[in-house]
Amino acid sequence: MYTSNSEEKNQIAKLVEKQNNMMKQLQENEKSSLDAKLTKIEYHWAHLLKQKVIEGIIPPRLQEDSHFDSLSKLNSLNQAMYRAMLMFRFICEKQMPNVENMYGGGGDEETEKKVLFVQMMIRLASQAAMFINASQRILLCVSNMSVEQYIKATTTPVAWKKFDGVNEEMGTIIERLKDENLSLIFDTSTLEGNIRQILELQIKIEKVFVDKSPEELAQEKPGEDKEQKYQLTPVQLERQKVVQHCHKLDLRNQVMKMCVAVIAMQVFLGGLIGVEGQPQNTVFVKKATLVYGRLLDVVFKLDHVDSEDTGKEYLNLAELVTDKRLMEKFDVIKMVWSEVADPSVIASKDWNSVLDAVQRDITQLFNDYKFKRLVKNIEDNY
Repeated sequence: MYTSNSEEKNQIAKLVEKQNNMMKQLQENEKSSLDAKLTKIEYHWAHLLKQKVIEGIIPPRLQEDSHFDSLSKLNSLNQAMYRAMLMFRFICEKQMPNVENMYGGGGDEETEKKVLFVQMMIRLASQAAMFINASQRILLCVSNMSVEQYIKATTTPVAWKKFDGVNEEMGTIIERLKDENLSLIFDTSTLEGNIRQILELQIKIEKVFVDKSPEELAQEKPGEDKEQKYQLTPVQLERQKVVQHCHKLDLRNQVMKMCVAVIAMQVFLGGLIGVEGQPQNTVFVKKATLVYGRLLDVVFKLDHVDSEDTGKEYLNLAELVTDKRLMEKFDVIKMVWSEVADPSVIASKDWNSVLDAVQRDITQLFNDYKFKRLVKNIEDNY
């Protein structure tokens, strides 16, 4: 009986020991698995984070075939684009309206400094708007590309590196503006050079998008007529139409240019420069601020349209021609900061009526049934 109990205890001890070993092995395996996952997460953290950011930029069909190098480039574009918007708003909402407090003293010399400063701010804001427009047109093309086109477009052109340069330059300018350390002879040639190369990249990306994709070339028959081979196919013509008539970007670009024009009017014609004998026109300044806010609201509404969408569903530009109306008014307003403008001509114009006309264009847009559809869509989702 004693021997039987002893053997039973030994067997139980062996079973417990075996169980403990198995538990220990499971824990070690689990720990090893966790360590491997952590290592993988740490290794790919930056890339995965970029991919998360990029999910809202390129459609899901391209995300599946995207590689880290392409994601990195698109992320640089995204960062630079938002940095440009930050600089644009900082100039329009802080720098230009506060020009009166920027230089002490009075007299013609100080006034001239203020005018030169505002002209430089207009040039920087216009550069930012031009860069944002080019970046969004690149995203539009990339988002609508086939997988092979997408890979070619994001790996071949070397100008993709310039997005980092634009991002860095704009960051430097913003910091110097915050410190009120941007002199009148500040060199913006590096920024302007980088933006020129981005504009050239836009043209190349649009060409890749419109050209026959590798998938389409593979489907061509060997004995096909040469003349027919080099003609644009119906699919290519549709892609060309996307590039040439992107409703949301056409309108957005004109609205941003008008934002700069309205603030320039506010500063030069509202008395914010502080010219001796020119009292500040408080009513005009407030009206310009209101119009700027409404224009910016249009920009934010248009930004809710998907990157691959032209916005035709939400914009009735064929009838409203809002973009063309704003462009015509911008061409009139830009004489305000032109160096060759005749002051007597500027003084003779009724600029209040120009602001009222811009307001009517915005109101007409918001009252249109298509744009109301966009506003409702935004309200339902957010």
